[in-house]
Amino acid sequence: MCLLLPLLLLSLLVPPSSSSPSFFPSSSSSSSSFFVPPPSAELNIPPIGQSDDRFNNNCNIWRLNGTDVEKLTDAQLSDYENCLWEFLNERERSQTVHPTHPFITPPLEYPLKIVVEHLVVEQVDTLSKGSTEFNVFGHMLISWNDSRFGWDTKEWHLDELELKDTQTQEVWTPSFTDETNCGAMDGCLSKVGDLTLTPSGRVTSRLVFRYPSFCRIDYRSYPEERNDCCLYISAADIGRTVKFVVQMDQRRALLSSKSVPVSRVAQGLSAIVVTNMETSVWAVQRQSLESIRIEGNRGEHLQLCVQAKKEMSTLRIALRIPVTIATLLMLVSPLFGDLRTQALVKLLTLLLQTICFLFLCSIAPANGFGGSKPKLYTFYEFMFSMTFLSILITTVCLALCRMKRTVPASHGLFLAAKMLNHFLCCVEPDPSTNYQRQFDDGFDSVSARGGIPQAPNSGPALQNDYSTEWRHIYIAANNLFSGICFSLFCFVTIFEIM
Repeated sequence: MCLLLPLLLLSLLVPPSSSSPSFFPSSSSSSSSFFVPPPSAELNIPPIGQSDDRFNNNCNIWRLNGTDVEKLTDAQLSDYENCLWEFLNERERSQTVHPTHPFITPPLEYPLKIVVEHLVVEQVDTLSKGSTEFNVFGHMLISWNDSRFGWDTKEWHLDELELKDTQTQEVWTPSFTDETNCGAMDGCLSKVGDLTLTPSGRVTSRLVFRYPSFCRIDYRSYPEERNDCCLYISAADIGRTVKFVVQMDQRRALLSSKSVPVSRVAQGLSAIVVTNMETSVWAVQRQSLESIRIEGNRGEHLQLCVQAKKEMSTLRIALRIPVTIATLLMLVSPLFGDLRTQALVKLLTLLLQTICFLFLCSIAPANGFGGSKPKLYTFYEFMFSMTFLSILITTVCLALCRMKRTVPASHGLFLAAKMLNHFLCCVEPDPSTNYQRQFDDGFDSVSARGGIPQAPNSGPALQNDYSTEWRHIYIAANNLFSGICFSLFCFVTIFEIM
């Protein structure tokens, strides 16, 4: 009776409803009502921990049944790799004092040998004009042994395991620096990524670096000078001996062939800013890498030496073509006519060469060429010397043509000079145009018509005047010197001796 009385009162207070019973009160004045979610079984939501159990069950099935990875889809292969990674973590957690990140400590191998399998120097650049400090940017393929990452290929049928970025952060990787301890705030860069694990416990990764190096510049081939740079890279101290082994293997160039954006590291107001850089004009010609020991340091260092060449072919041609054309104009001056015209052409050539040389000096490095003389300057000196000698020869021949010659020249020499002038240089002295007239002798008769003097047909003046023959010889000597200079000029220009 005591139990029936409360139930009777409850039935009188709650109005009857055709809908399913609810534990929330409803109001007849409002059409809205509270939503009662269906049970989790109807939505197919697994209970807490059930998804992890399914994942572990799949991992155990793949592990025990010997799954063929070639028949897995991309999604299944990704899950399979995650299973292997979790297996390695669980195995190491049971044996380490760092259960959260069991691979954050250095490997147990002693001494730790870091093998360099491949090296690529992407770029050598300088940020300030005239500076001997260059930045060497590149990456190398390195590997080391870590027994914690080994697995049995009969259980896990994977030849290698590529770690994701989140997984890479949980693995110990060596830290590198140069001899100046340059850091990110100084514009240097050192990053280890793209980790790959093998069943034998071999860890392969790619080191991206950017360090400054003082270089020796060879200006002999200016403006395409060469530089020789060397820098020394060492691993951070981990409490044990670290050795470097250089074993260049061209077959393991998969990671090394991956393109790397050349970046500039700068310190901003609140963070380190990394920006992409434009392509440098310095092209790497040769590179070498070896392991050395430096006195006063316990560990080993990697000595990286790079030889780069400045690719400025457009500027090189622009500096050579104007002076070459001007000199060529001087060398073909015998085709312009008499000696006076040739002298004017050569003086104009000297003016053009001087303007070209002043422009060359205006773009020279502010600090000079380090005691060496570029071949381009030697080329300009050769052109200046040849032009000066050509002007000197032409001036001397022009002066000799003004003198009266009463002694005949050798007949063979005269014929050779006349043939050279007529057939090769298209030049022949005009008998009516003398550089120095001789009127002192030779007028022994005067015309009766108008009293106009006329040149005699005979007499001592005409019988002893051999100036025309000698002028042939002088002009031939000038033309012969121009021909020799032209041949020498072509030889130097074609074979780029200077």
